[in-house]
Amino acid sequence: MPSRSRRSARHRRPNLAGRMKRSRFVRQTAVTSVMRVTSALTSMAAGIVVARELGAAGRGTLSVLVALGTVAVLFGSFGIHYSGIYFLGRLPDEIDRILSNMVVVSAVGGLLTAGVLTACVVGAHGVFLGAISFRLFLLFIAVVPCSYFNEFAQRALMGLGRTTAYVVPDLFEGPVLLTGTVASIVVFGPRLVPLVLLRVVVEVSQAVFLGAYLMHVRRFRFLPSFALLRRQVAYGLRNYAGSLLWLFLLRSDLVLCNHFLGRAKTGVYSVSASLVMPLNLLVATMSVLLFQRTSSEASREARIANTNRLVRMVVPLVVATAAVLAVVSHPLVRLLYGSAYSAAAPALVWLIPGVALVTIETLLASFLAGEGSPLVLVWAPLAGLVVNLGANLYAIPHFGIDGAAVTSTIGYALVFVVVTVYYCVSTGTSPRRLLVLKRADLR
Repeated sequence: MPSRSRRSARHRRPNLAGRMKRSRFVRQTAVTSVMRVTSALTSMAAGIVVARELGAAGRGTLSVLVALGTVAVLFGSFGIHYSGIYFLGRLPDEIDRILSNMVVVSAVGGLLTAGVLTACVVGAHGVFLGAISFRLFLLFIAVVPCSYFNEFAQRALMGLGRTTAYVVPDLFEGPVLLTGTVASIVVFGPRLVPLVLLRVVVEVSQAVFLGAYLMHVRRFRFLPSFALLRRQVAYGLRNYAGSLLWLFLLRSDLVLCNHFLGRAKTGVYSVSASLVMPLNLLVATMSVLLFQRTSSEASREARIANTNRLVRMVVPLVVATAAVLAVVSHPLVRLLYGSAYSAAAPALVWLIPGVALVTIETLLASFLAGEGSPLVLVWAPLAGLVVNLGANLYAIPHFGIDGAAVTSTIGYALVFVVVTVYYCVSTGTSPRRLLVLKRADLR
């Protein structure tokens, strides 16, 4: 009969392993979060400089170009970049084939995406650019293939467990944009062309770094596999539809504001969207790590317990941050951007509840993506987008940027409700066990 000490040791081992995994997750989250916060704050500072020196129209022009590039990259990826983290976690013996497929798709897809976006803008300049110069767009288009490659390379690094390297490009981007923006304005004055070229240089540099580092970390054999690619595409398409709908939901208000209200008011609204960013910073890092962790964790019970614990820890943090941001919204806008942007403060207050809900929903969506991406990740943002677009066609012409903020919050809230209900039903988790912090969580 085994002794009591041996039985006790056997019981302690799983708990010790679980604590070690949680400790590693906390360390990874802390390191990557600090790096992302640094990048986000410096990027925000660069945006403040642009807003003050180039005015609302200049800020609006850059916001629309960045939004077009982001939408094009996600639209042209077909979700295959998301499959990198999932398959690298689930199929460790197929690393060479998975990475080879990602390299091929990222190289070819980036060029095709840039070409398609250019053709769309040529065919419908007024719809996509409004009063923005087509020459300025042609300078910016070089960002698209590099950004496309970077999306694939960063997720490959995350799938290989290189969490710090995953955020290094973001850490590089913020400070360089800030110092480059200040230097550009000092040397060339308040002109848009040098600022657009700066973004091109930053994106190209990130692509060179990621490509070189990926080859250094893993010298994989080039073995593309069409059979495996079909599986990656099948998984990616499920994520693709949901991610694309989410991106339209998050960015369509900017495009519609530009169409109905012009560049200046779009620039003011973009200030609201940027100031609500702190709500999403920490959880954005957690969601990627949770996705990678869920994809590689064999025990579903452990996956659910980890996710529930993480959500319970995040909820009070998000609520507290949202409350503080709402209280200081008016003086914050005036302090950072000046009185010319004071109209952004009410829109910011209307956006805060919706973005807070989206922040929590992001974690649940990451868990579901790591389990194979059920169709609720498509239907939920589709419902939110339909409601948001329909309401915006009336709200923006009649109520301006405040109307855009209100309809966005309504759309975000609808997605949160649908995904949360599905998660609770599919995992057998009660809302209380998911959302209410326990004393044990703090230990």
